[in-house]
Amino acid sequence: MEFIIVLILLLLWFFVAERVVRKILKVEKGSLEGTPGAKINAWSQGITIFLSLLIIPFAAEDWWEGMMFFWLVYLTSFSFVEAFLQWKYIPETREHLATLVMYPLGLGMLLGIGLLLF
Repeated sequence: MEFIIVLILLLLWFFVAERVVRKILKVEKGSLEGTPGAKINAWSQGITIFLSLLIIPFAAEDWWEGMMFFWLVYLTSFSFVEAFLQWKYIPETREHLATLVMYPLGLGMLLGIGLLLF
């Protein structure tokens, strides 16, 4: 029960942090839909998930460590590919700045959840 409460608080914190980051950086909400980057983004997400899942058995002896490693690799790959595509195809929204600032916050949340589980 405590874990659920902490998880809800972390997700709420992440949501509020994103709103604050967007307000401070004056970043508009943007989408890659309708740009050539949408197709590239879909393919890159699929490839990232596939490669990350292949890494799990070799990442660690413990299943939880493997899952943490999976999410670390996935979050890092996804965030930087997404930020690059946003920078390239929708630079006027400055969405890439929000993605890059939210990456360390998401990573901290992932590590916090990992610490709660171990």
